[in-house]
Amino acid sequence: MGTFVLALHSHLPYCRGAGRWPHGEEWIHEAVLGTYLPLLVLLHDLRDAGVPYRIVIGLTPILIEQLADRDINVRALEYIDDQVLRAEKDVRRFTDAPDQGRAELANFYVGSYRRLREAYRGRFGRDLVGAFASLAKTGHVEILTSAATHGYLPLLDRPSVDAQLRIGRRSSRRLTGLDPTEQKLTVRTDEDEDIDYEFGELDELTHAYAVTIHRSQGSEYPCVVIPITMSAWMMLQRNLLYTAVTRAKKLVVLVGSKKAIGQAVRAASAGRRHTALDHRL
Repeated sequence: MGTFVLALHSHLPYCRGAGRWPHGEEWIHEAVLGTYLPLLVLLHDLRDAGVPYRIVIGLTPILIEQLADRDINVRALEYIDDQVLRAEKDVRRFTDAPDQGRAELANFYVGSYRRLREAYRGRFGRDLVGAFASLAKTGHVEILTSAATHGYLPLLDRPSVDAQLRIGRRSSRRLTGLDPTEQKLTVRTDEDEDIDYEFGELDELTHAYAVTIHRSQGSEYPCVVIPITMSAWMMLQRNLLYTAVTRAKKLVVLVGSKKAIGQAVRAASAGRRHTALDHRL
């Protein structure tokens, strides 16, 4: 058995001062109200209740620079206030309609937005980065940083990669008070042996990917592992099995049941397709 790691990755491009609705800085405001505040409230509640949990959260430097920005914090609170007012208007509008179902839904959002606003102003003091850092300091959350601009490092030259990583670590250290300098990856083997790789040694590892049979068409891989069970019986078709098996250059491993393999082999026809292609042609 391996180890399950719950890792959340969070990033937003730089949009500070880039206008308001429908495009611009409200992208950050929506994320604060709809994602970061609910997540932080839940994680802090679990910690306060004594629930022993550990998760990994990636917070890119370009994201936390914006979450820690004073002007963004002011405008984010204005956005939350506006959402509360809009929800309150919806309660009155749907009550007068009358539309009881939508009125109850709007009332739910009034309560939710008010609680999140209070958490933002009071519980977290408009410091979401500090709220994440607090969870990290008690061992409940491990914060991952990234390249400074979330750049795709394989496309950059060595000096650019070094600068991206150096500035990214510096931003994370300055804003969270944490030092993300330990650069190693621990890999657990099938024999339950943990092996540590320094970041400079990661080219010794080969990635493995999970893709659907349909998505893999036209591609080939050195080794293909195919799970085949009765749980997805509608997909047990001979043509799909053939496509999956022929994706492998050297090795194919079937994992599942003989019954499922037999059914797939016997299902010679996937049925008639209704694509309307003849009409389009």
